[in-house]
Amino acid sequence: GTSFSSGDRPPRVAIVGSFTRDTEGLRRAYQELTLAGCQVISPRGVDFDTGKFVRLPGEDMLSANELERAHLSAIVMSDFVWLHAPSGYVGNAGYFEIGFAAAHQKVIFSKNDIDGEPTIAQFVRLVTSVFEGLLKLQK
Repeated sequence: GTSFSSGDRPPRVAIVGSFTRDTEGLRRAYQELTLAGCQVISPRGVDFDTGKFVRLPGEDMLSANELERAHLSAIVMSDFVWLHAPSGYVGNAGYFEIGFAAAHQKVIFSKNDIDGEPTIAQFVRLVTSVFEGLLKLQK
């Protein structure tokens, strides 16, 4: 993967994975990324409306397709990707986003090993924290 050189801007990150399971853990990851000096470019927040498709307040005019395309665009613009996989769980959309990120040569970090998917797990680097991921990114 590519290494990130801390130029004039903070590292940009997109969070992928399950947004409906362990929302407290997702909130914690979002806060850790922000505290570590990262710019989380997608999602823009973690206080989602509950529904069939995860949305932030104000996004109700956008279709699921438009929201996913915006998220994929953020993955392309990100310096790395953070995978939220509570207890190793990754849903279908998460698998899709991991594949998309891998195809775009993005480094993908996670605190959790992916259950039962060795083909996809090989694209995810396990770290103990956001900070460890950032240190590995700079090497």
